[in-house]
Amino acid sequence: LAQPDALLLPAHGPVTESSHRRAAELLDHHRERLDVVLNELRAGARTAYDVARAMPWTRKGRRLEELAAEHQMSAVVEVDAHLDVLTLLGRVKVDDREPTRRYLPVSA
Repeated sequence: LAQPDALLLPAHGPVTESSHRRAAELLDHHRERLDVVLNELRAGARTAYDVARAMPWTRKGRRLEELAAEHQMSAVVEVDAHLDVLTLLGRVKVDDREPTRRYLPVSA
């Protein structure tokens, strides 16, 4: 957040007085989602699709199957991105010997 704070005029959603505050909210949200993804792996999910099926989506907590097809695809891609971050952080191991990548949480 090295840039000066500014009014944020998003393409959708409310106008926000502080771009710094909104950036912090988004960073917090993604940290929370990383924890959810990791917890689903600990519960036995092994693929991005498995994790996406186990997670709640939208503010109403909808299941993956309740989303429109294009939103289901976006959800799985989002989980895959979170799994990449967790792998880079050393919190997850990836097994890509099969066509479908599988993930395992690293023991703490």
